[in-house]
Amino acid sequence: MDRVRFGGGGSIGAYMQRRSAGVAQHLARLAPHDATLDIFRGCTFYLDGYIQPRSLVESVREPVGELVREPVGGDPAHDLGLLIIACGGRVDIAQSNNVTHYIIESVALGCTKWWRLRLKNEIKSGPFIVTPQYVYDSWDAKIRLDEAKYIPQSLRNPSIKVGLDTYFKKSRLHLLGRYKGQMAIKYNLKPLNPTNACTFIHLDMDQFFVSVALRHAPHLKSEPVAVSYGTGASSCSEIATCNYEARKYGVTKGMWVRTALHLCPQLKFVPYRLDEITSVAQAALETAIAIAGRQIYCQSCDEFTIQVECPSHSKLMELVKRLKDACASATGCPLSIGVASNVLVAKLACTLSKRVRYQSAPLLPGCSIDDNICHVHCAQQFMDAVPIDMVPAIPANIVKVLNENKIKTCGDLHAVPHLATLVGKRQSEVLLQISTGTFIDPRAIANAQKPR
Repeated sequence: MDRVRFGGGGSIGAYMQRRSAGVAQHLARLAPHDATLDIFRGCTFYLDGYIQPRSLVESVREPVGELVREPVGGDPAHDLGLLIIACGGRVDIAQSNNVTHYIIESVALGCTKWWRLRLKNEIKSGPFIVTPQYVYDSWDAKIRLDEAKYIPQSLRNPSIKVGLDTYFKKSRLHLLGRYKGQMAIKYNLKPLNPTNACTFIHLDMDQFFVSVALRHAPHLKSEPVAVSYGTGASSCSEIATCNYEARKYGVTKGMWVRTALHLCPQLKFVPYRLDEITSVAQAALETAIAIAGRQIYCQSCDEFTIQVECPSHSKLMELVKRLKDACASATGCPLSIGVASNVLVAKLACTLSKRVRYQSAPLLPGCSIDDNICHVHCAQQFMDAVPIDMVPAIPANIVKVLNENKIKTCGDLHAVPHLATLVGKRQSEVLLQISTGTFIDPRAIANAQKPR
């Protein structure tokens, strides 16, 4: 660090010291120190973030030492700095070791910096973390007040769980983002390795968040139900997910609660149960490992793909049915399964099983469905009939371009001579692999990585 030249010579540290000294001199000229008010002598303040304005602040007006109360109306942080200097303190522009007081209006949930400083202050004296009101009240009282009374509200009580850990524990998106990496390491899952002799089983828990919550409210199973933090007609909360009964009314995940209630006034709400969701998801995964082994790719907390090798079709279907019954028993939640010779095709088969079950969608050629298990016995015939908007590997903007050119199914892709012109060479190659049922998602065969 010392070798870095900055600001016309010297290290960055020396430059910041000069800057701090310059700021102190500037403020001292504006607010000369009154020796009769040495309440902040030996204190160095660092002002962080937004400072709440005060309608009347203490300022300094010539002659030196004449302190008067007057509206300032300028930058609140600048005005606060003037008051600190007038009371014998210093203001630093850097978070140096000289800082004795950090002034911060509030601490946002998830910001661990101030929480760590608070814990550090409990071990040894300083630095103190206080609100701007500490300076104002000390000036009014003409003495240095007890800093403990001015800790930001969110840092006062250690029992108030502030920080990333608590935030993430309550975050649905965080759970979805980290789950597969955590499970791959916890259960030592092996990456998929597609071969001609293997088969893929894709298991997906139906309306998972709702299903877990309905275990505590079985009387709502036939009612339209959604998961959301907010429940009022004026709520700005979003629908995290909803069951298929609610979807019949046009309710979808990501929709405002107030919009959902307008579409479905009888919509019922159930709370998030993130801890229970994790335990139920792990129960399903542990059951799958016990029955089919560890060659599993977790796509999310509610779905995963298993690679198996069975000597015959009858043995395969026996394994799949045993897996389905065991997972349903372990979780108490409904689920669907897709079986195919390709990871993506197995996932699409699972999606079709759901659509046939809950939305009365027609059965596509090349597959059969029995007890919510969709088995694809002819991948090419099946893929030719799959709508392109059903394939998760095709981005929405590409789907729009294809639809505009009257390309509706994966089978239509074979009849387009200028596909590369429409979507680009690389994307056209991927689309053709998808349409033939040979596309391999590189994430499914990658080695398990340590979660971030």
